[in-house]
Amino acid sequence: MTQRSSDQNRRLWASLQDLATQVKHPQAGTLRKEVWKALFVEQLHQEVDWYQSIDGQRMVPLGYSSSQLTKQQFSDLLHLIYAYGSEKGVQWSDPEFISQGEQARAA
Repeated sequence: MTQRSSDQNRRLWASLQDLATQVKHPQAGTLRKEVWKALFVEQLHQEVDWYQSIDGQRMVPLGYSSSQLTKQQFSDLLHLIYAYGSEKGVQWSDPEFISQGEQARAA
């Protein structure tokens, strides 16, 4: 399995930081970039298991790992993040995301 490149990894964390500082989740408000990552990885239908928390008060999802994604799956993840963030008006810091936005507006 071919895993993500260092460039893909850099783009992921830059885009998640952009989301964390510019977008509010509809129910939860401001989210950390790690939470946004978990939400998008889950959106790709990656396997997740649920466990009861130590105090028994809530369920905790485990298995949101992007480290096992192939390069293609990781590319799909970046496209998903870009589409969502662009719909929410995110001003991207990543030059490739900025370029994608300019291309989409010109089309």
